[in-house]
Amino acid sequence: MKLSEIAKKINAELIGNPNRNILGISSVEKSSKDRLTFVFKSNFIGCDSLSKFGPIVTTKAIYENYATVHDFLIVENPQKALCDLTNLFDLVNFDKKNKLFTFHSKKLHSNFLFVGESVSVGSNCSFGNNVTIEFGAQIGNNVIIGNNVTIGYNTIIRDNVLIESGTVIGS
Repeated sequence: MKLSEIAKKINAELIGNPNRNILGISSVEKSSKDRLTFVFKSNFIGCDSLSKFGPIVTTKAIYENYATVHDFLIVENPQKALCDLTNLFDLVNFDKKNKLFTFHSKKLHSNFLFVGESVSVGSNCSFGNNVTIEFGAQIGNNVIIGNNVTIGYNTIIRDNVLIESGTVIGS
């Protein structure tokens, strides 16, 4: 898919090559030039390492820290953009190379669930639409998570918890 098409889908400002072909999404740790990388915090990557990354999806404030020639998609909310894009790429199974996975659960109400690196999810969990579980989070057993929920970095959710729609934990 062309970078310009992706920019339209997530209402992003495109800086760089609109004709660049993108194959999917990768983590910061396992980035590749043909995949999008999402940067949520300014300390995720150094300017000197940008050459190994494909286009970066981030905020205007973070983009302004990088005085370099590179492809960027500038959005208001990179986490939301990530959720919106999971439907465009084949991320249904665990991708060991990129250390991320997205999966359908029998109890998943409709859209995809994005799960970052080093995340554990217990059994008998139910997920709503556009749920993001960030790096290092741990989800216990019998957890019900509503729509548009973000579980932040290294957050621990114990067993038998209900998280209502629109909740952000550990931001």
